[in-house]
Amino acid sequence: MYSFIGLVFAALLLVGTVQYVRVLSANIAKAKQSGLPYTVTPVYGFNRLYLITHRIWLRLLYKLPDSWTHPWITYADCPQTSVHIY
Repeated sequence: MYSFIGLVFAALLLVGTVQYVRVLSANIAKAKQSGLPYTVTPVYGFNRLYLITHRIWLRLLYKLPDSWTHPWITYADCPQTSVHIY
């Protein structure tokens, strides 16, 4: 029973990853065709799951080398945490 659940979970994870990569590559191709400047980020800043857990992920992402994260790390930061009210 456990092996079947693990197999189903692995299959769903694989399908989700393939779907994510397919959609991302299609969107990058559309952005290139438009001629407008664009930035590719690994997360959508307004995704509910990301909004709940973004502080955990940002701590890890800021530890990565700047060459990996420089152009997009500011876009991955949640707007609610980057706005300063005086």
